[in-house]
Amino acid sequence: MRNRHSKPISKAKQVGIRASNLRKQNEETDKIKRNIRRLRDHMNTIAYSYPDFKGAYDYVDNLFPESNVKDVVVYKAPSTLMYKYGFGHAGGFYNKTYKVIIFSGKRKQQKKTFADRYSVSAKLEPDEVIAHELLHYCYFEEGKNSNSVGLNEEFAYGWSSGYLRKKGYTDDQIIRDNFMPFLYGNVQNGVMITVLGNNGISPQEYNDFHENKKMRIMKKLRKEIYERCIKEATEIGHALIDMYSKKIEEGAISNSVKNQVSKGFTFLDLDD
Repeated sequence: MRNRHSKPISKAKQVGIRASNLRKQNEETDKIKRNIRRLRDHMNTIAYSYPDFKGAYDYVDNLFPESNVKDVVVYKAPSTLMYKYGFGHAGGFYNKTYKVIIFSGKRKQQKKTFADRYSVSAKLEPDEVIAHELLHYCYFEEGKNSNSVGLNEEFAYGWSSGYLRKKGYTDDQIIRDNFMPFLYGNVQNGVMITVLGNNGISPQEYNDFHENKKMRIMKKLRKEIYERCIKEATEIGHALIDMYSKKIEEGAISNSVKNQVSKGFTFLDLDD
């Protein structure tokens, strides 16, 4: 409700605010596009195409034969460049504007310190990243129009489970070493609210606390939050693999039925 003493925003000002926001969004989009071109075209970036990483390409092509994944070129950029151009958090990514996949080399796993012992990370081989990103490519080629991060990632993680199983990983290994960052991020907010509530703190109260008090509370509760998140994420991961294993057993996905909407894991949709 608007304060009765405040002045309403004029239509002209509202238009100006929308125009300013749109301009900022366009500027950010243009920046991302420039950085992708710089990564792709850098002298130290290596281009790969089929039959390089043949196993990953063949697996995705067998599922989505009409998406022409074997025509997709993938680029390996040095991790230093990935950081320089703002993609350091990702082992790889797919950009639908350029239909380009860029990944970095396998990063050395650092031993966890006391400060980050309650964090999660993935342990990915390059071919696993490529299979995952090729599935992102298929997400749009198969007529999926949703920009939902949750649904897009569910699609890629779910279909990739068959590839990871073929490599000999157990389902627990797949969830722990590959899926966990995605799953953990999806359950974290809900778990935090539950744990705070169990300690007599509402979300509104927590948000109103000073930053130092928030840090003290999180220090006290982070072990419980971490363990609950791992437990819930693992349960969801097994359900995700079970659901997609049935889809994978059905064989190749035809574009003639690509417009059929999968029920999917809508509860993983971050945009709800």
